[in-house]
Amino acid sequence: MFGIINIDLGNLWEMLSAIGTIGAVIVSLWLVRYENKIKVALEVEGVNQTACIISQGGYGEMTRIVTFNIANLSKFPIEISAIGFHVVKKKNKFFVNRILKKEKNYVMKLDPKLSSISKIPLKIDAYSSGSIIVSRDHFKNGLIENDLGNDLNFYFYVKDKLGNYYYCYKECNFDKIGENQ
Repeated sequence: MFGIINIDLGNLWEMLSAIGTIGAVIVSLWLVRYENKIKVALEVEGVNQTACIISQGGYGEMTRIVTFNIANLSKFPIEISAIGFHVVKKKNKFFVNRILKKEKNYVMKLDPKLSSISKIPLKIDAYSSGSIIVSRDHFKNGLIENDLGNDLNFYFYVKDKLGNYYYCYKECNFDKIGENQ
């Protein structure tokens, strides 16, 4: 009736060994996938602060600009195929892609005056960076054409050839775009 319970620990150690092996395989597959992922950092300058370029030779008129600085942090070259922005009511850290797909998407056209220094598509090699420049006036005219409000919150984006979007958030007042805020 009352017998001695005998547990065979040999099978327990084999089971723990199998779980450890499966865990090691999962971690190694995740590391390979993470390492091969395209990583891009985007910074937009000239919206909340003054940024200018001067004509060749240092003489002549200054052009106020908005600059998209793109850093390729992966081991693969990328090609930027479009730049633009979404106008949102407020910044949302969570579910950015889901929210922005519902918002209106504005694709920016490049400024013809700056076509010699700013081109799309822009090829960026691995572990390097590139810039796309738009004049501030060209940017503001695009906002006026689309009849956007005064206090604006932007998610600027660049889109690569594969259809991936990379975002940078900026808040600004329309009247003060390109000025120190």
